[in-house]
Amino acid sequence: REGKGNGSEPAERMSGAMTAEAREIMVYLKKHNLADQLNVIVNKLCKKRSEDPFGFLASRLHHLAAASVITKVEGREVLGASGTPALQVDLYCKVDDSAKFVARGTASAPAPGSEEVEGDAKWYAGSGLRKAVSAIDELIHSSLGGLEPSDQASCDQALASLSKGKIGPSAANASSIAVCKAGAALSAVECFEHIHSLMYPDSKTQTFSLPSPLVQLIDGSAPSCKLLFREVLAVPMKKEKKGATAAAFQSGLQTCATLHAALGKTLASKYGTISSSAAALPTQSGGYAPPLSSLEDVLKVIEDAASAAGLALGEDVGLVIRGGEWSEGYCLKPKDKPKEVEDVVDYYLSLAKDYSWLAGLIDPLKKEDSDALDSLCKSLGEDAGLSSKNVMVISSGTGSGSSIGTTINVDQLLTVSAGIKLALAAKNAGSPLVVTAASRWGTEENFAADFAVGVGAKYVKFGGTAGSQNVGKYNRLLQIKGVSVQ
Repeated sequence: REGKGNGSEPAERMSGAMTAEAREIMVYLKKHNLADQLNVIVNKLCKKRSEDPFGFLASRLHHLAAASVITKVEGREVLGASGTPALQVDLYCKVDDSAKFVARGTASAPAPGSEEVEGDAKWYAGSGLRKAVSAIDELIHSSLGGLEPSDQASCDQALASLSKGKIGPSAANASSIAVCKAGAALSAVECFEHIHSLMYPDSKTQTFSLPSPLVQLIDGSAPSCKLLFREVLAVPMKKEKKGATAAAFQSGLQTCATLHAALGKTLASKYGTISSSAAALPTQSGGYAPPLSSLEDVLKVIEDAASAAGLALGEDVGLVIRGGEWSEGYCLKPKDKPKEVEDVVDYYLSLAKDYSWLAGLIDPLKKEDSDALDSLCKSLGEDAGLSSKNVMVISSGTGSGSSIGTTINVDQLLTVSAGIKLALAAKNAGSPLVVTAASRWGTEENFAADFAVGVGAKYVKFGGTAGSQNVGKYNRLLQIKGVSVQ
């Protein structure tokens, strides 16, 4: 019917327009096979008679959606634990036909003198990262755009190519972490589960366990501490029932945190009140830095703290000693003459003989002294006349001793794929794996905890139980404990 005066179109023209539109709709339906797909899903719904039909439809339709791709990579400066800038990356992806924020990754703050630090004295006293942020917004955005976050290898390959003179390691690290988190989020799984699937793509089952914490007690690298050994750490020793690794982690962390707190009180009583004594205040790494130069004196203070806390060294908790820098030779105390490497090996063996609580050594010797390292491992393994049994040795050197483990520092990885490759090599070699993260230059990023569980690390070293950059990672492990860990 023609509607005169009301703007209506003649019936013939309306009919023709509808026919053209109907043809377009039919072509669209056929192109995407919508009728058949929806018919199959509705038939399944009717067969199941779900109490939540729309939830059932949503989950089935989501699996048919196009793969999510990266649409935007955005960088920013944030503050790290030391108060200096660190790089953070936000990742946006096309999800359900629209661009959405999906994940965020944060790298540790670059050390002073790093290539990424711009050196403008008027911006964060020369520690600014504005140029690195620009590189993220432009170069990384361009390289990752259009890639799928689920394809970690391709994304990391693009980042590795850019790192050859165009972007710095922190920018690559933060971006790779963001991609990994996005891959997990888009697959609706926990990040540690996603990492495990990246490491073992053909595995049909997933079994997880929580690593044992290596909690820093003494920060020998702090200026106020005169100790030439870099760290003294606590590790839980009480054995739990087989298969109760989640409970063992919670109990072990509680034990180490109790000793850490007791050590602060012991140092406060020895060197003054907590408010006036640097020795009783945790450093940026989360440990304490008493003005002691003798390892034996440090160990005596820790023994006193354990006794005050009602803990038995060697039963409830053990101690792990990390060797010094040894840049000026093997000096065990300040102003001492350098010792021969054989003397240092004998010194470690004497500790194992005199103290039943010696649980491990980390980088006890220089990397080049691999023969001496093998000799040390062999002597510790023989247990002849030693009070400490099963002392682990973790070294970044080239020794071949059976007790030598492998360390992966997540903050020093260029990409997540590189870390997974290292973890696979350690697993294939039967080497105990320790996952660490920076404390001094760290941030509140807790990705290292998921990485440790995903790759099956035996230990984690996240600093002392003080400072949000450390505690956040331990808390993440406690959260993982309640998810799906055996």
